[in-house]
Amino acid sequence: MSPQSSRRSRRDGIFGRGSLRRSRQWRNKRRFRHITAVIVLLFLGGALYYLWQAGMMPVNQAAEGWYDVRRSSGVQVELPRDDAPHDNYVEWWYYNGHLRDGAGNEYSFHYVVFVIQALGTYSVAHASMVDHQNLRHAISQRRTPGNPSSGTVDHFDFVFGGWSLSGGDGIDRLRFDVDASRFDLQLIQAVAPVMQGGTGILDFESTGASYYYTRPRMDVQGTLNLDGEQRQVSGIAWFDHQWGDFEIFDLGWDWFALQLDDGQDIMLYRLFDPRDGRAVLTSGTVAADGDLSVLDADDFTLDAVDHWRSPKTSRRYPMAWRVALPKFGVDLSVVPLMQDNEFDARTTTYMVYWEGPVRISGSHGGVGYVELSGYGSDNAPTPVTP
Repeated sequence: MSPQSSRRSRRDGIFGRGSLRRSRQWRNKRRFRHITAVIVLLFLGGALYYLWQAGMMPVNQAAEGWYDVRRSSGVQVELPRDDAPHDNYVEWWYYNGHLRDGAGNEYSFHYVVFVIQALGTYSVAHASMVDHQNLRHAISQRRTPGNPSSGTVDHFDFVFGGWSLSGGDGIDRLRFDVDASRFDLQLIQAVAPVMQGGTGILDFESTGASYYYTRPRMDVQGTLNLDGEQRQVSGIAWFDHQWGDFEIFDLGWDWFALQLDDGQDIMLYRLFDPRDGRAVLTSGTVAADGDLSVLDADDFTLDAVDHWRSPKTSRRYPMAWRVALPKFGVDLSVVPLMQDNEFDARTTTYMVYWEGPVRISGSHGGVGYVELSGYGSDNAPTPVTP
C-alpha cells in the first residue's frame, strides 16, 4: 500500500463515509427530538389555553388564590364591585317578579342574561311572562357573540337590540319583549343582599364552584305594554347573580325563591347529577330583618306531590311540593300557577328547563318562583335526597 493510500485509509477511518453516516444520523435524531419537543410544547400550550378559556383553571378566578378562597370563612363577594362581569366560564344575572296593574290584574316574569366564555364568548338573554288572568305563558330568547357588558366597573350594562339589562348597587332597569308584551321596569333593592352559603361561594364538588349572592326583595315600578295597551305596574322582584368555573351542563336542580308575607325570604336548592340522580348539594338560606340563616339538607324537606309531562319535549317534572322548614315554623304547599311553563332554550343555551310562578299556602302566604333543570324522559333518574 502506497503512503497516499495509507493516508486515505486513515482519513476514511477517522473522518470517512462511516463516520459521516453516523454524524448525519445523530443530527437527524437530534432534529427529530427538537421537532418532537416543539410539537409537545405546542400541544400542551394549546391544551392549557383551552382550559383557561373554558374557565377550568384556578388562574381564572377573580379572587386572590382560588384554594385559599374555598377554605376561607369570610365573605368573598364585594358589592358593588361584583355586580360587574367576571372572567369566568359561566355567569348570569337573573330576575323573577310579580306585578299588578291599576285594575288589579296580575303578571309574572323572569328575565336572565347568561355569559359563557369558552373557546369563544357569547351572551344569551331569556325572558318569559305569565298572564294570570288568561293563564297565558310566553317565552322569548336572544343570543349574541361577545359580552355586551365587557369592561363595565361596579355595574352591568347589557344591550340585545331592543332589550336591555342594566344596573348596579341595587338600582336596576329591565327592558324586554315577550310575545306582544313590552316590559320597562325600574327596580330598587328593598332589603340587604344575601350571600349564599354565608360567604357568597358554594362548592359543587367535582363539578366546580360558584360565587353567588341574591337581592331577594326589590321594589318594582314601571310599565307593561300588553297587546298595544300600556299599563302602569308595580310589584316585587328577586335578583340572583352567579358566576364561576363550574360545568352547568353536569348539574340538574330544583330551585325555589319564596317571598313570604311575614318578610321571610327563603331560597332552597337541591343540585343533583342528572345522569344518576346523585345529590351534589342541598342547601339554602332564610333571610329576615337583616338576619341570615344558612340551611343544610337536614333543615328542610322538598317533597314532590305531583308531576307533569311536557307535551312538547316529553320531559317529566315534579309539579307541586310540600315544603317544610321546622326550625322556622314554615310548612307550605307550593303549587304552580300553571303547569305548562317549560322553556325550550336549545337554540340559545342548548338546555330545556321549567320556570314559573307558584302559589303559596299553609303556614304562610306569599309569592314565589320555581326553576327545574336536568329532567328528561321517564328514564331519567329522580333526584336523590341526601
